Amino acid sequence: NNQWSTGGEHLESSEFLSFYMRLKNKWFVNAHTGRILRGVDTRLLRGGPSVNLDNFWCNNINFETDGSKTLSFGGNYHFHMFDDGVSYNRDFNPWASVKVVQAINLSAGVNLSKSRDILFYVDEYEFSNEKSYLMGEQTRQTMGLTLRADWAITPEITIQYYLNPYLSNGSMQNYKVINN
Repeated sequence: NNQWSTGGEHLESSEFLSFYMRLKNKWFVNAHTGRILRGVDTRLLRGGPSVNLDNFWCNNINFETDGSKTLSFGGNYHFHMFDDGVSYNRDFNPWASVKVVQAINLSAGVNLSKSRDILFYVDEYEFSNEKSYLMGEQTRQTMGLTLRADWAITPEITIQYYLNPYLSNGSMQNYKVINN
């Protein structure tokens, strides 16, 4: 799989190996692992020049019980491991869903995330008529809650209430400058 920008820049290539299994009781498990070979990131410097980035491994595992039952639950674990040996991203997302009646479904989920990025955008400035970009190493932890209520008034009309509050804590260190 290759991705290109509208300007013809090679963004990344990827290869994935996937596994999917659905049981007779309608539970399923799927997993994939893949290698992302980075070309450039055209968005990292927010309008500035493209930046070469490190390659990384992308891994994911999901499971889910029968969604047609009154009570169902599931979860997802997703993580990236970058070739720089420092950067990573991990997410864990368990959830549960209850069908109160056929037309009303309530669900709740938790998101726990931890990441470290050695090349995180901070700001841009001009020095000696040359644009420079201040970057830093960011470590971040986030905890979120997702609440959803669905009411199917008719098969064509559904009202949904969606709430997703979260708390995030992070720190920056090891600042560096990228010049054009």
